Amino acid sequence: MKNKISLVAALFVGVFLILKILRKGDIDMDVVYATLIIHGKRTFAQVPLCLRERTKKCLEDLGMSELATLENN
Repeated sequence: MKNKISLVAALFVGVFLILKILRKGDIDMDVVYATLIIHGKRTFAQVPLCLRERTKKCLEDLGMSELATLENN
């Protein structure tokens, strides 16, 4: 079950990244951090202060707002 959730999350992140690239032509660091958080490589507490709001917005857009908390990280 966890593998299916990870696969779905990766799919959403991939689509989100593709849409951002097509729209703006580049990748923002907030999207990179959101991807790292989703895959468990970073925590929200490790995101630089200047990027936290934008990273939180990315996670909310992907339906993963529960990962955008400083507690339990």
